[in-house]
Amino acid sequence: MNLKDNCAICRVPMLRKGVARLLPCRHLFHTNCLQPLNGLNQDHVCPLCRTEVDNTEIIERKSYKKNSSQDRERIVTCANRGDNWTALATTLGINYKTASHWVHSGRPLMLQKGGIKPKVLTEQQIDNIIEWVEEDSSITLKQLKDKVLQHFRQIVSISTIGNYLEGRVFTVKGVHRQSVSMNTPENKRKRAEYVENLNRYIQQGKQIVWMDETNFNLFCRRTRGRARVGNRAVQHLPAARGPNVHLIGAISAAGVVQIERRRESFTALLANEWVRRLLEE
Repeated sequence: MNLKDNCAICRVPMLRKGVARLLPCRHLFHTNCLQPLNGLNQDHVCPLCRTEVDNTEIIERKSYKKNSSQDRERIVTCANRGDNWTALATTLGINYKTASHWVHSGRPLMLQKGGIKPKVLTEQQIDNIIEWVEEDSSITLKQLKDKVLQHFRQIVSISTIGNYLEGRVFTVKGVHRQSVSMNTPENKRKRAEYVENLNRYIQQGKQIVWMDETNFNLFCRRTRGRARVGNRAVQHLPAARGPNVHLIGAISAAGVVQIERRRESFTALLANEWVRRLLEE
């Protein structure tokens, strides 16, 4: 058994609190867990393997040896110069594997342990990323990573950029498409002119007729079917769905003026002919 195992009595890891070893079976238990059993156990046997206990040994925990940052810097600097760093580590009383790990890492200073981890990007750099996203909402995390490398000369992972955006409450959602010419000053001016002309014609007593066209698709089919388990529910369909029903009409304040429908689309020639007949009538 090791100290990282759970105590067989309380099922709690033995990394903390006092630990005792029973001899000769060498099983480990918490000292506090063995004390109540010593009064009840008259035969002095191990509660785990039922072996007779001759003696109890208290386990003393070894203190973790801490090395100073000055020793690490001296060993790494010695290795970078090409000198005998192993002899220096022996002189300083540092374990060979520990010194070898320092040399292979190439870092003369220790990494920070605990505390707040420093951010990869500053707040100003994160604000710049937010501006890029607001300018182009369809930009990908990979494109943002390339722009960070281009502007800030920093290599940042895609997940890190995604976490920064999530921290600023930026999420992925469906794109709402909006025309560039929507509600521009030019379009607002044209709409105002249209309304002014329309009101002037109405005041002159002229009949206002609105014309429009649309089409309907009457092609319908079911998307659910029955078939034996393991087989597809196949529905054989023609290559073409057939022509749509095209509708063109005119309406005024008095009601429907004229309407016409056909199974094929109205071409430019047919539409002009329909408008000519409407004006003649």
